[in-house]
Amino acid sequence: MNPPQSGRTPPPISDDEAAKLLKKRRKADLTDYFAVDPNPDIRHLGRLALRRKDINDQFALGDLCAQRSLSDDGRLLVFYVGKTLIAYQRALKAAKNEVDRTQAEQSIDAFINWVVAEAQDNRSRRNIAVALWALAEYETDSGIVPDELVSELLKMYQDEVPTGPINTVPDLELVTGDSPQEDLTQLDIGDAPSLAANLNETSPTQ
Repeated sequence: MNPPQSGRTPPPISDDEAAKLLKKRRKADLTDYFAVDPNPDIRHLGRLALRRKDINDQFALGDLCAQRSLSDDGRLLVFYVGKTLIAYQRALKAAKNEVDRTQAEQSIDAFINWVVAEAQDNRSRRNIAVALWALAEYETDSGIVPDELVSELLKMYQDEVPTGPINTVPDLELVTGDSPQEDLTQLDIGDAPSLAANLNETSPTQ
């Protein structure tokens, strides 16, 4: 099942205009979650988003990251699940009207529901852990998660055979970012708390 999409697109820009915008370096080019993403499309849009205040960039970044949140073999990648939520939360923070605000909230809800559904369909302890983490963020920011759903996921987690250990030394091929299905979960699952801490951040201006 494909992840839900907001359908929002970034404002059109020519190659020359983009080059002019990106010519001047910013500190955030080296630290922003999207500006340093391994994927060139996300990285390019992330850097543009630092230089213009357009809510559509945040929706589009969320959509791009959502598309990369599930590997071909059914693994939820916490690296991109977290980034999807960050982007939609930034859109929510940037919303100046009810239409944008509602769509951002709906995008967050729809994506988390999709993550949970994928964890239920492609059961593994890792997938269930990602779903529980996403629900915990939802509970913090948007509402109360039903106890029944949490109990069901915890029971699923207990019933599953433990997933293989996380590699402490990554395969260098995984960090090139040019493959649409690289698994950065093994590299970044330890960063989930820092992702969570940044869910409420707005895009850096520098």
